Amino acid sequence: MFAAIAASILTGCASQKSIEEKAYRDAMRDMALEQMARRDSAEAARFVVQPRQLTADERWPERVTQRIDSALADTACLRFLTAVSIYDITADKTVYRLNEQVRMRPASTEKLVTAIAVLDMLGPDYTLDTRVLTRGTLRGGVLSGDLWIVGAMDPVMDKDDLRSLCRAISSAGVRRVDGHVYVDLGLKDEDKFGWGWCWDDKNPTLTPLLLGGKPDFISLLPAQLRAAGISLSHAAIKQSAVPGDAQLLVQQCRPLIEVMEPMMKKSDNLYAECVFYQLATLTGKRMATHEDVAAVVNQVINRAGASSCHVQVADGSGLSLYNYQTAETYISLLRYIHAKPEAYEMLRLVLPIAAVDGTLKNRMAGTAAAENVRAKTGTVTGVSTLTGYTTCHTTGHLLAFAILTNGVEQGSIGRALQDKICIAISE
Repeated sequence: MFAAIAASILTGCASQKSIEEKAYRDAMRDMALEQMARRDSAEAARFVVQPRQLTADERWPERVTQRIDSALADTACLRFLTAVSIYDITADKTVYRLNEQVRMRPASTEKLVTAIAVLDMLGPDYTLDTRVLTRGTLRGGVLSGDLWIVGAMDPVMDKDDLRSLCRAISSAGVRRVDGHVYVDLGLKDEDKFGWGWCWDDKNPTLTPLLLGGKPDFISLLPAQLRAAGISLSHAAIKQSAVPGDAQLLVQQCRPLIEVMEPMMKKSDNLYAECVFYQLATLTGKRMATHEDVAAVVNQVINRAGASSCHVQVADGSGLSLYNYQTAETYISLLRYIHAKPEAYEMLRLVLPIAAVDGTLKNRMAGTAAAENVRAKTGTVTGVSTLTGYTTCHTTGHLLAFAILTNGVEQGSIGRALQDKICIAISE
């Protein structure tokens, strides 16, 4: 019996020992697992990607958007319609847009449309050629036949140019014209003013033969021919189309840049119309109308990726009340011409520069936009616009922008908004 009791006690002790050992092992296991979990957690923490601080370049679009929104929130801006489109040409993406598809009156930023169309269709090396042709025989200084002067709508031509042209005719051997002297004014139709021009504006007269910007060429021609030593059998100057078999005698060539620079820098309306009607040579029509020329401009608008269905080209200068453009169309045109290096370089040369020259000479001085923004201004009653290029100092990227305001009480209000936006995107 004693043996049985001893065995029972030993068995109980063994059983208690097993329980304790198991509990110990479980505790050690749990401790090890906890340590492993903490180690794994710490190891994983080493590989957690911390939020990256944005660079100045990456923060720039948001900052610009905030600044433009703030400028547009001004109480004065609530009283007129504004369209804005800003495009990063370098990064090939839109930075900001507001009402970019709304049709707006462009005022003189229409000249930018004209300039881009002519640079694209005719090229920067194009010249405005006033030609002198003859039909008949020229012997011993006597032209037994007629002489034609074909107008190129050169707005730069002055009295010195007319004298030079007449002397060139004399130098070509003509001392007497036994026939008639004609002028060919067939470059454009007979309308002296543009479609939709206001009667009380200071409107230029549109004719293919100008002298000092006025239609005085024909009246002064006979005297200048005589002064060059050329006698005329018929003093009266008549109008007639030059015949197809006429021979070129001399011509006076005007480089396009000499016309386009004052057109853009000074916003000269006559010069713009003269550039606009150079596109008449592509219509295949004699006496081309503004609709004929506008059709050529529309080709460029469509080629640039915009739609001419959503705009209206009424003239080349922006004087017409019937011009309508969109900020989106301007951006398309600016991007399109930028892809043509020679044409783009000439456009850069003729655009006004902020705080430097032209219609931007007195604007944005002492800011990041000074000597940076190159853009065409536009101002008529109720309209203030600015469209062009700038380079952002933060990113180094080239930007195209269009800022159109319609319904402004004073042009200065529109210009102030444009300046704020230009400074913001240039910094």
